[in-house]
Amino acid sequence: MKEKVSKIQKLADRDQMRFLDRQNKEEEINYQKAVAIDPDKLDEEIFSQPGLYMKFSEIYSETERRREKLKNKLGILEADLDFKIRSKPEMFELKSLKSMTESLVKNTIQRQEEVQSLNERIIQANYDLNRVKFAITSLEHKKKMLEKAVDLYNGQYFSPIKALHTIKGGKRIYYENINRQMREGLNKK
Repeated sequence: MKEKVSKIQKLADRDQMRFLDRQNKEEEINYQKAVAIDPDKLDEEIFSQPGLYMKFSEIYSETERRREKLKNKLGILEADLDFKIRSKPEMFELKSLKSMTESLVKNTIQRQEEVQSLNERIIQANYDLNRVKFAITSLEHKKKMLEKAVDLYNGQYFSPIKALHTIKGGKRIYYENINRQMREGLNKK
């Protein structure tokens, strides 16, 4: 049972985005809710869309800025380690400058814990950046879907005569037989 709970929690965590803003305050956004559309509140959805897009664009910019800072920090660390390895090879359990090759120096740098830690943080930053990029793409799709929903609304698709059924996730399923029964009932009167 614990395994199922942890899998469910992991799925829920995938819907959450945690990030640091410019003031290093942690914020959390559920991007699945951000891209969902409530067909009963199209006006609110339309008016909130630009703000959501801007928020995720700011998150993207901040995430990219943090990743670039990590890459810069890694470059400086690697340069410092390169200098230390070449000037004091014995500190890194290397024999002498004469037997030192470029690949030996590079491999020694990559084995350092601090370098590995920064590389892990860069990998996580890339992952976070991709998630935000996909959320922004989803918001672009949401915009298109809002336009289509308004077209449907204008075409009276959501009129009371239509038989719609809401299922989990806000999806709508059209039941032809219920619609037919409603029309037949109206014709009998």
